[in-house]
Amino acid sequence: MSSPEIKSKKLTISTNDVGAGLEKIVVFFALSDVVADSQSAVGKISEEALQQYGNRLDLMPGFYAKVEPMDGAVRQLQALNEYKQIDWHIVSSYSWKNPSALAEKRMWVEKHFGMLAKDRLIFAKRKDLLRGDYLVYRHESKGVKEFVGKRLRFGEGLIPHWSHIVHHFGYIAEFGPRTIDLLED
Repeated sequence: MSSPEIKSKKLTISTNDVGAGLEKIVVFFALSDVVADSQSAVGKISEEALQQYGNRLDLMPGFYAKVEPMDGAVRQLQALNEYKQIDWHIVSSYSWKNPSALAEKRMWVEKHFGMLAKDRLIFAKRKDLLRGDYLVYRHESKGVKEFVGKRLRFGEGLIPHWSHIVHHFGYIAEFGPRTIDLLED
């Protein structure tokens, strides 16, 4: 006798798998424009610097000191941390032309997350080298399309805003990693 299935527009849950698997669910959150709001810094940058760096503000020394967190990011990652079944990380690329950006991003994460983010910041030029279940991203670049787990585009579909993060990943944590199939729009 097969188990009944609960269906909705956004997810399919097979009651067969409830409680299956004890491994942690690994979730990566991109720093740029998912955790950190890069656009929040634009109004704090001089016209001269904007002209000098154009659309490559990541090359500007001191850029990350001007960036604010995305609305709700800090609060939601703090809440997600309560689920011991979820192993979350912040992942960021880096610019070869601006080596100080590595230190700036690390300091930014510490400033906004403190010890909560210790050992959770990963620098990777290519996201496809990461091994995990989910990648929440904004920009399709640097190996995002080749990431082996499920990709969820922040700002669209299932994750339109940070308020949806704990709802979706908390649900997965409660019912186990094999019980939910998130459909991308």
